[in-house]
Amino acid sequence: MTTIFYEYPLALDCEQQDISVNDDFHLRAISDEDRRRLLGIRDVTLNSEGRLESSRGGMFLNGADVGRQSYLLSSNYLLTCDNSDKARDFNFALKLVARSWSSLYIGYGSDGGQVFNLPPCYYGRTRLSINNETLTELKSLLCAIQQHSNDSKLNLMRDIWMHAMSDAPRPETRFVEVTTLLEMLLLPTQSSELTFRFALRIAKLAEHFRFGDATATFKQAKTLYGIRSKLVHSGRDDHLTANEEAAYEYARILMVNYLHSPNMFEDAELDKLCVRT
Repeated sequence: MTTIFYEYPLALDCEQQDISVNDDFHLRAISDEDRRRLLGIRDVTLNSEGRLESSRGGMFLNGADVGRQSYLLSSNYLLTCDNSDKARDFNFALKLVARSWSSLYIGYGSDGGQVFNLPPCYYGRTRLSINNETLTELKSLLCAIQQHSNDSKLNLMRDIWMHAMSDAPRPETRFVEVTTLLEMLLLPTQSSELTFRFALRIAKLAEHFRFGDATATFKQAKTLYGIRSKLVHSGRDDHLTANEEAAYEYARILMVNYLHSPNMFEDAELDKLCVRT
């Protein structure tokens, strides 16, 4: 049986030609032939920041926007590994070593297939600098990531972090995602006061906008916030599947009402609503 391996182009600030990261990963400087073979370009010039300045050849990537193509075509190294899931671990480690726009995006299989890391994590100002210190840190992180592969809380934080480090979210969304991650790290226990306030406000809004019974909504909302807290603090909750549709429907209805009556969702108005009998 032929073993399939993958090559992932990426951009790094590094002076070494070949780096054996560990038994699973090998990095080497990309060659002109590699660029022609994988990326369809030649005669590449990178600017002082490592970004593509000029090349010959056409943009070729189906489904990829011009900005992402530009990052990919700026690649000056190839990561080789035999498993696309391992490559995702490597990408996670890259994004933890330091803030950079270095990221894996497309893996080219030796069987002619392609695999994608989506969304590509190109949010950053500079390429990751690979030196002895960062290489040691990268190896250590890869080992830790593999050891904690079954950690539900880590896996959820990982998803949040990787999405935040991509070009997908707006700045405001990115900030909310990262501060949620901080809450997961810094507030490992659930607050009954927040649960009560969350549930009471939804219940009163259900009564005010006439989309549900206040008592039933209060009970449902407490369950929803409990699931949210459990996810934030431990990474999983067995009641998620049974309750997720209710959460999405509440969010939909409340956003519709917000569009029509945004003042009702100000903190003072919500407090006034909650003290009414």
